[in-house]
Amino acid sequence: MLKKGLHSGCQAPITDKKPSLKSVVLFLTFLFFSPMICQGATIDVVGEVNTADSNLSVNIYASTAVNILSFGVKLTYSATDLSLTSVERNDAIWYFGNTATTYPYITPDTSTGGQVIIIGGLLNTGNPTGGVTGERILLATVTFNRLTAHAPALSLSYARLSPYKNFVGTNGTVYDDASQGVSFSTTFGTVCPQCTGDPVLLQDVTFEAGLACECKASTLIRIGPDVTIKKGVNITFTAPKIEVKPGTKIEPGAVVNMRQD
Repeated sequence: MLKKGLHSGCQAPITDKKPSLKSVVLFLTFLFFSPMICQGATIDVVGEVNTADSNLSVNIYASTAVNILSFGVKLTYSATDLSLTSVERNDAIWYFGNTATTYPYITPDTSTGGQVIIIGGLLNTGNPTGGVTGERILLATVTFNRLTAHAPALSLSYARLSPYKNFVGTNGTVYDDASQGVSFSTTFGTVCPQCTGDPVLLQDVTFEAGLACECKASTLIRIGPDVTIKKGVNITFTAPKIEVKPGTKIEPGAVVNMRQD
């Protein structure tokens, strides 16, 4: 799997193209544009792109050193090349209510072709100013089907422009307007280092938090026994046959996709 990325800085948008790879399955290359955001941001938003055959998914994460109560992102894509399949916000973190009863925030907006607007907020009535902070906090996962062999354009930006406030801290600071506010970037996933051989037989393996990768085999992937996928992992298993054995543990907050092909 190729790994490509564009990181925003104090410069004009950058583009990156590489030739496509052709085999029984056609893998597309992708063209990414990054908005003009200065380096040294307080909040880094990353869209990790994972491909598997005819599908494409973007897992959107935020790494923030400050407590935030809200986020707002817009994913723009080429509607002639991609067909939107689903949008799943991480409502385990972004909700109204308390640990016993939660209510999801406003439904993601997909009414305009070629863009998805995802807004999330946290109001825990038991700890209303607690906020969210940390590395690789999952905001949402957006999934597409590919329509063409063209290189589709993908970009991340603020959900809505001023006077709307997207990223707001628990102290009332609006990081949209801060001099070192929010950066946006997009990267490919990588091949999981634990996944070797064909078939792939995973036993006594732990996928550690922060890992984003793809595990692929042309025959079989067997997961378990004694396999743990930690919270914060984003992994895609792709094979004609996938077996999950007893003793496999997937922690809440892990993103696991299984595609039989």
